Amino acid sequence: SNSAESVAMGLLRQFEGMQLPAASELDWLVPEQDAPQKLLPIPDSLPISPDDGEHADIYKLRIRRLRYCEYLGRYFCQCCHENAQAVVPGRVLRKWDFSKYYVSNFARDLLGKISGDPLFNPNDVNSSLYKKNKVLETVRFDSLPCHLTEDLHLFSLSDLSAVRNGELAPRLRELLKLGSAHVTGCVLCQAKGFVCEFCGNDKDIIFPFELNKCTCCEECKACFHSKCFRAGKECPRCQRLAERRERMARKNMEEQEDKEEDEGGGS
Repeated sequence: SNSAESVAMGLLRQFEGMQLPAASELDWLVPEQDAPQKLLPIPDSLPISPDDGEHADIYKLRIRRLRYCEYLGRYFCQCCHENAQAVVPGRVLRKWDFSKYYVSNFARDLLGKISGDPLFNPNDVNSSLYKKNKVLETVRFDSLPCHLTEDLHLFSLSDLSAVRNGELAPRLRELLKLGSAHVTGCVLCQAKGFVCEFCGNDKDIIFPFELNKCTCCEECKACFHSKCFRAGKECPRCQRLAERRERMARKNMEEQEDKEEDEGGGS
């Protein structure tokens, strides 16, 4: 191999076992008075422009041959940068720009591997992106059943591209339609639904993902018909839970008082 590491290791093997000469054996070197080794003074000005140096033209030529990677923000040689083009995630999240830019081979391979991974959270990077792009707001995963995703704002680069192309929203609507049809016909899923405690209609089982007809309590997450659960009404489930906590608190207090009385009588 002709790598720098292999050449260096070869040189070290050549000198392995050899002993360095002692200081007394170095008299053959040129004496200080014949060849002063002190540092020369640093000049106050440069008499010659750096651009007029012996290798200035070669330097400029090599600079022109370097290629810039829009993803990594670095220059690469032509071997490592073959003018591949890719969508840059930063430009998508900042400017909703899906144009393809020149990237290095490493960036091309990396972006290709992560294109399907949910890595980008517009809510953290650029929350105003939702306001600027109504289509992205439409496909936010919090408008769908919560079991379809683990993070409400997490997208992959492929997801964002599909949003821009208008492909993701129809796909998710179809998925929602199929999921709703399953829940309606599944006995187990129906058993996990809610009966509105305001109207008590047990013939109409409702679910949190039915955003067009039901509302969830922000405290206990119980589900009610939107027309039944209007502003100003107290959630019956929250009220019931509060009464249960009060009863438990009174019971614990009475038990504590009885225990203290028993201990006092015994002493």
